[in-house]
Amino acid sequence: YGGMRQIAEALTDIGHPEASRLAEEAAIYRADIRRAAHRAMVEAPVVRLLDGTYIPRIPTRTSTRSREEGWFREAAYGALHLCESDVYDPAEEEMTWVLKDLEDNLFISREWGRPVDLERFWFSHGGVTIQANLMDIAIDYLRRGDVKAGLRSLFNNFGASTYTAVRCFTEHPVIELGHGIGPHYKVSDESKALVWLRAFLLREADQMLHLAEGAPRAWFAPGQTPWGVQRMATGFGPVSYRVQPTVDALTVEVEANWRQPPAELRVHLRMPDGVTLHDVTVDDRPAAYDAEAVRIVRPAGRLTIRAAYTR
Repeated sequence: YGGMRQIAEALTDIGHPEASRLAEEAAIYRADIRRAAHRAMVEAPVVRLLDGTYIPRIPTRTSTRSREEGWFREAAYGALHLCESDVYDPAEEEMTWVLKDLEDNLFISREWGRPVDLERFWFSHGGVTIQANLMDIAIDYLRRGDVKAGLRSLFNNFGASTYTAVRCFTEHPVIELGHGIGPHYKVSDESKALVWLRAFLLREADQMLHLAEGAPRAWFAPGQTPWGVQRMATGFGPVSYRVQPTVDALTVEVEANWRQPPAELRVHLRMPDGVTLHDVTVDDRPAAYDAEAVRIVRPAGRLTIRAAYTR
């Protein structure tokens, strides 16, 4: 479905006569998949979480009711891909259940993940499957607005997968962190990790473009080293931006060569706890600023965002 929908969008973009037909067929296919997933969830047993509560579970395949054997099918190719292919919206309750099951029952288990000392290492060893880059869990959390959980998955992926001596990724450290099995160096997994990182720095969402949506709060701290991206490719055209925190203010310079501008540009200013912004402007004019984002409709190719700190 995800591929069909994106093909229809690309054909719509060039005015192809088959675009609307494919879009309609994709929508019908999505509805079929949702009905099948719901039926499988109703017929499958509920599962228990670490807090003692029980939730529904969508099986990996509609014909199964029990768990799949091994981590590969159950924890890497499971129902979360319904979110990643936009069959389900990230905020829908079914995807909340899928994420809770992954976090509580699969990622930290001997059968479908790695055994983890929950008291000491739940935060630093969890949040990813054995071959993390077969899914997009960090991006899924980001799309749900849960940036903290997304950053945990993003950085734990790097920590679990990287051979520090050669600065390359293993395919999957199965037995324990730091011990790779399979191809020692896995370019495809490195590429997917870059897709995750890109989303935290720049992400398209329909006709909206997010900048710095998942950047750590510490990067915005007063006096922090300037940072940004240069000529990053987007569906709207290449974009560069630079974030410069000073002692008492924040400046963000945006430069884009729009193929077509997004309907809305959201520049996220994720200030550390205890720091608030005021007098937010875009090109010296008062700007719409809420939920830690500056919202700019039909943005120009060059923008300067400024805001003062209150601590």
